[in-house]
Amino acid sequence: MKIKTVKINGIRGFCYCETPHIINLDSKHFFLFGENGTGKSSFFDALEWGLTGDVNETRVRKVGNKSEYLRNKFCSESDIPFVEIIYENNREERVCKRTLGGNSNCEIKENIENNFIDAKRIEEFVIDTKQSLWNRFARLLGFDSLIKFEEQLKWLRNKAKNEFDNIKQKLNLANQQIRNLEEKINNLNNRLKTKLGENWESLLENEDEKSLLKIVNELRDKERNLKNYEEVLFEKERLEKELKDTEDRKEQLKISTSEIKISRVINEALNYFASEKNIEKCPVCEQPIIQEKVFKKLQDLKEKLDKVISLDKQIIKLNEQLDSIMAKEIDLKSKIQKYYSKDIFNDNDKLKRFLKQELINLKMKIHEYDIKISLLADWGKYKQNIENLKEENKTLKHLEDEYHIKKKIFEDINRFYTLYEQKYGRVIQEELEEISKKEITNIYNEITQASDQYIEYIVIEPNIENHEITFKLKIRGREKLVDAITFLSTGHLRCLGFALLIARMKLNSNNLNFIVIDDPIYSVDHERRYFLIRYLGELAKKEYQLIITTSDRTFFDIIRHQFDKNSFNAFRTFLDNYSVSGIQEVILGSAKIEYHPRNYIEKAEKHLKMKDLRAAVLYSRLALETVLSIVAKKIELEVPYNDLERIGIRGFIKASIKEKLKEKYGNKSNEIERQFQILSNNRYFGNLLNGFKPSKEVHFPYDTRISYVYDEIKDLIDIVKDFTSFLLNLINKNKK
Repeated sequence: MKIKTVKINGIRGFCYCETPHIINLDSKHFFLFGENGTGKSSFFDALEWGLTGDVNETRVRKVGNKSEYLRNKFCSESDIPFVEIIYENNREERVCKRTLGGNSNCEIKENIENNFIDAKRIEEFVIDTKQSLWNRFARLLGFDSLIKFEEQLKWLRNKAKNEFDNIKQKLNLANQQIRNLEEKINNLNNRLKTKLGENWESLLENEDEKSLLKIVNELRDKERNLKNYEEVLFEKERLEKELKDTEDRKEQLKISTSEIKISRVINEALNYFASEKNIEKCPVCEQPIIQEKVFKKLQDLKEKLDKVISLDKQIIKLNEQLDSIMAKEIDLKSKIQKYYSKDIFNDNDKLKRFLKQELINLKMKIHEYDIKISLLADWGKYKQNIENLKEENKTLKHLEDEYHIKKKIFEDINRFYTLYEQKYGRVIQEELEEISKKEITNIYNEITQASDQYIEYIVIEPNIENHEITFKLKIRGREKLVDAITFLSTGHLRCLGFALLIARMKLNSNNLNFIVIDDPIYSVDHERRYFLIRYLGELAKKEYQLIITTSDRTFFDIIRHQFDKNSFNAFRTFLDNYSVSGIQEVILGSAKIEYHPRNYIEKAEKHLKMKDLRAAVLYSRLALETVLSIVAKKIELEVPYNDLERIGIRGFIKASIKEKLKEKYGNKSNEIERQFQILSNNRYFGNLLNGFKPSKEVHFPYDTRISYVYDEIKDLIDIVKDFTSFLLNLINKNKK
């Protein structure tokens, strides 16, 4: 099967026109060059969708709506985008037309999707270290749908397990709750039996808790009144006794009332005799007196008088307290008379004895009623717990039913997941085992080290039970196999991914002798582009039609000069304006990306921040390669086509890019020299400028490999950032 013509209308970057975009391949090789954003991948996506009905890019980008992704953004609602492919199969011309949202008349070719190889899938295989090795290979081989279904199935299994565990926990809690209720019921039953006997329920049936509480409250009121009355009587007796004692003390002082009334005169006389020391006559009657005797008598009289006054105050206070107590006595007596005969108040001693005994009796009665009320409360708890137990048993029955359902669902999903995992694993296993060990080894060696095939063979052994892949290499001169993932550099891993896809494509060719590769130079190490082109030439000799897109002008020029000019058609994509009904539209692709080295630097910084050092180094290198390509084009650097192995970073250096820059921008000669010297002094870029000759340090990193650390890679990114800015500013600021 070889492709003759591709018609595209309204798909991706191709706008919708009355006359579709027609690309004539004439069953020849097809080389398409265009800068990033000018429509190369649009062509690749359109061709892939037209022949397979699917687009791998939608899985890479996790696009939910494939039609929305494919439909050109300027299509009107009435436009019907389509891809039509005319191809030759067994010398018969056939047509495959696929309409977006409509029908297709395409004959389904088994495994045709294997004939489409894009750099993104290989780049994911190399850079995405978060993926398990198993999933990385599965995605590389195009089994995204199997992985996605497994992930969804795993999520469903985990959800079913969580629900099963949750209902199991609820069931355990319900059983525990029932055991607790049964224990409470049993304890209450035993307690009531102990207090009331076997027939305790019949004894409590006729009791009314409200009535009992009313009786208890009445008894407590009576008890409180009697107790208060008893306290009042004791207080009354105490006050009466204290009053009598006070009056007796006053009587003992033998001071008449008239003397009390002249207390003021006595105070004044006392003050007078205290202030005058030489008094011989009475100031009133002028009779002779002895001052000391008179003063002493006045003092004694004053002391007695003060005591009498104090006692009078106490008597007044005691009488007031006694009046208050007697008022309380009258009040309490009126309350008590509601319960008892008035006769009990006739004899005070008998009253005291009665009160004491009655309080004892009331306390006993209240205690008896409290016990009854407590037992009634226990009976209430008993009945409530019985009801709660009935409800819990209903809940338990519901939970048991739900438990069996959830258990069955989980077991069925888990069983299906296990079976699917095994079947899915077998698909991957069979796919890998069918790929010839010799074929993948030969392809890998041809596109990596054609002059020094140091890898004798590659071993890939999938383990479907554990979803693991043993991926090892047999190195010439070493008996022990080495782990390929840790042994190979990033560039060589990309070559391995590319070799794996090519080997699988050749295995499942089914007469589909064409291969479509989107930007292959980014699928393999840039330093190996010559070997890649030579290998593609070998495929062409085996009657494979090559359809290749690239954004690398050097690669495009090399491949055109490597092939016979009559064996291929070369196209170039570009951006232009197209007018439809006065609306400006883009013919091919999206907006052009300028100075894309900065994009790679941003990605390098992003991966460095994520501690993905391998990816950070990869994007730093891409930035350097790209800026050198831009500069080489700008200064029209001459690169000899007859020395293809020089093309690349080392090729630019050997083509005297530095000297050419100095010649063109002489006023910046010293700064140019300094920038290239900084680049050369860096351990990584220094090796890169020399073409990555085999060394234990970076290229063939054996067991004694010296690794790059975080700070070193950060320095690496800073160097390429400064170098890129310098070169871009140099070639743009010096425009004449």
